[in-house]
Amino acid sequence: MLALEQATSATRAEAPSTLMSILDRLLSELTPKGIGKLDNGSLERVTLGTAAQQRHPGSLEELVYALGQLRKGMLTLTTESGETASLTVEPGRRLPITSMQASCSSVLLSVVDAWEACRWDAA
Repeated sequence: MLALEQATSATRAEAPSTLMSILDRLLSELTPKGIGKLDNGSLERVTLGTAAQQRHPGSLEELVYALGQLRKGMLTLTTESGETASLTVEPGRRLPITSMQASCSSVLLSVVDAWEACRWDAA
């Protein structure tokens, strides 16, 4: 039982760094495509939450911390032209992105392509 508790604690301790590396890779893949923006750790065109309760994290660390406080979060990435991609994020999972939607097919395809690259790296 103690070994299971220690393993669970270790997994939880690793979750923020894993989530950070996955989001860093995902946003690094999407930034050149104009979807969201990650520049030296600073975020632009990235929101967390629903329209009623939106947060605009200023950094990747702030985003990961805010997501770590939630069981499930909605991450919205906006393009330079105003299109959006919404990702459901469940911190603590090995593959934390559990669903995706976008306002147009080209944005969705870009996000899926970037996620596939991240997913294979995380596997």
